[in-house]
Amino acid sequence: MDKKILHRSFGLLSFLTAAITYMLTVQPTVPFWDCGEFSAASVWQQVPHPPGAPLFLMIGKIFHLIIPFGDPGWRVNLAAVFSSAFTILLVYLITVKLIENFKNNSDNDFGTALATYGSAFISAAAFTFSDTQWFNAVESEVYATSTLFVAVVIYLMMLWNEKADEPGHERYLMLIAYLIGLSTGVHLLAVLTVFSISLVVYFRKYDINFKSFMVMGIISLVIFFFIYPIIVKWLPAFLAGHTSGRNEAYEYSIDDSMGLQLLAIFSIIGAIIGLVWGYKNHKQLVTLVAGSFLLIILGYTTYTQILLRSNANPPMNENEPKNFSSLSSYL
Repeated sequence: MDKKILHRSFGLLSFLTAAITYMLTVQPTVPFWDCGEFSAASVWQQVPHPPGAPLFLMIGKIFHLIIPFGDPGWRVNLAAVFSSAFTILLVYLITVKLIENFKNNSDNDFGTALATYGSAFISAAAFTFSDTQWFNAVESEVYATSTLFVAVVIYLMMLWNEKADEPGHERYLMLIAYLIGLSTGVHLLAVLTVFSISLVVYFRKYDINFKSFMVMGIISLVIFFFIYPIIVKWLPAFLAGHTSGRNEAYEYSIDDSMGLQLLAIFSIIGAIIGLVWGYKNHKQLVTLVAGSFLLIILGYTTYTQILLRSNANPPMNENEPKNFSSLSSYL
């Protein structure tokens, strides 16, 4: 048998094992706790409890629309089922890459391939039936979709590691930046992959010593702080013209308010200029930084859904985040 066919067969088997298992055990209607709130918010596109999960609600709505039968709660639960099944497929692919990185590349016989793909399948199956994964895979909660984002980011990170010496390898890192921004509309778990990405880039591209390791650690903390809280929490506050926080008692004066709004707008304009300049002048680092900044913000714009739906005054409209000021408090 061709090794590519064997690889794809084990991958398909991993996906089908998870999908069938979760389909047979999915909650038949609305589950308890937050799931009921998310189900209702998805079906009617309402505003759930802070800090919201707009992308998750839109994905849930898609499943509610494309499946024309069954209980509405069950249809929204299927978003978690298929998110989890694709996560299991990615666990298989990630494990294959991990094994291939550790083993001798000269071992290309069929027996070695069978051992590699079979081991990866066992890894994926173990994760399929793990308690926490299985529990999250059968109900309308954000954790299954959030885990999918983490798995996609890790897989892209490993793809970048393989292609880091090829032209255009930056596109994988920029896609990761977009996915991290997009994932904030589900859950903030994927933001934690910043530290893993920093380590992979460091070990792949730089000399390993104490000084460079400390610099890498500081840079990864700066990147994390830049995404959260600067983009996630403070950017809406800047656009609103006041500091972020819960029930903020103090606000800037009108001049300071306009200054904060201009700061946010000029930062975005500056990133666009930096992207264009870096691309034209072949400055890869400038292009990567500016492009990643814009892509994170582009992914984060799923929170527009919260503003739009809040202004539509749905029955569930927690905190009523109808403008940037109230959205800042909501976040």
